[in-house]
Amino acid sequence: MQCKAKTVAWLDAGLATMFALLGVWLVHMADKDAAAAIREHGQNVDAGAIQFLIAVVYCAPLAVAFALASWSLFSNWRIRWLAHWVTVVLAVGPLIFDAA
Repeated sequence: MQCKAKTVAWLDAGLATMFALLGVWLVHMADKDAAAAIREHGQNVDAGAIQFLIAVVYCAPLAVAFALASWSLFSNWRIRWLAHWVTVVLAVGPLIFDAA
């Protein structure tokens, strides 16, 4: 059973890294889109706002949550599986509710 927890912990660590990198990339793309809108139109109203919002509201909290879930699995805390599954629901929940 310990082997399964370590495997899931590595998966959570990878997902934490992926969401952190995705958030950084989205902030970069938001800045790039805002700069392009200023060059093209002379002003920026909302270019890049959605990318920035996704990075801050979705990716950053999930990166922290998956990192904490991974840490709890590696440290063998009592709440390790609860932390993992709550984080999975937080990651998948908005995608399911948006598709419905």
